[in-house]
Amino acid sequence: MKPVPWRPLVSLERSDYTAIGDTVNTASRMETLTKEYKVDAVLSGATAGHLRDDGVELRSLGEAQVRGKANTVEVFTLR
Repeated sequence: MKPVPWRPLVSLERSDYTAIGDTVNTASRMETLTKEYKVDAVLSGATAGHLRDDGVELRSLGEAQVRGKANTVEVFTLR
């Protein structure tokens, strides 16, 4: 799993932080899969691997094409 870079966004009125990069883009695009699969949460295979180690029960949704990714991504949801 890649670290998520943060960058400050500063204006004269306020400052704010935003997350940028491939990890954030992939997560955002995977979020749209919840509608397609009619589930509350979609997790990548990498995240699912960490949760399984902690005893969290997951259900495989198969492989999904995520916009902006050349390869399909294995996706899961919570049981």
